[in-house]
Amino acid sequence: MHEEVETFKFVTVYKVTRHYGGPEEGGWWYNWYEPVHTEDYVNMEQRDTLQRKWRDQDHGDIYSVLGGAEYRVYAETELNESATTERPHYE
Repeated sequence: MHEEVETFKFVTVYKVTRHYGGPEEGGWWYNWYEPVHTEDYVNMEQRDTLQRKWRDQDHGDIYSVLGGAEYRVYAETELNESATTERPHYE
């Protein structure tokens, strides 16, 4: 028996910002992932290299009331699969 291994096709840099979700339970927040750069996947070292390159773009603190942005890099099987496409609903 063998397991199927997923093959990465893309490496994507996401700008992550924090957004107010609503007043429920005293207020809640969520992270918004916006793709800003994508490359065809080569290897995991490529992901690490991109993370170091984009780290300098981080500013502020997304968990502070002052806000800011972080840049995160993900190896993905589908183009922009980690992107936020709609505001989540509180449950």
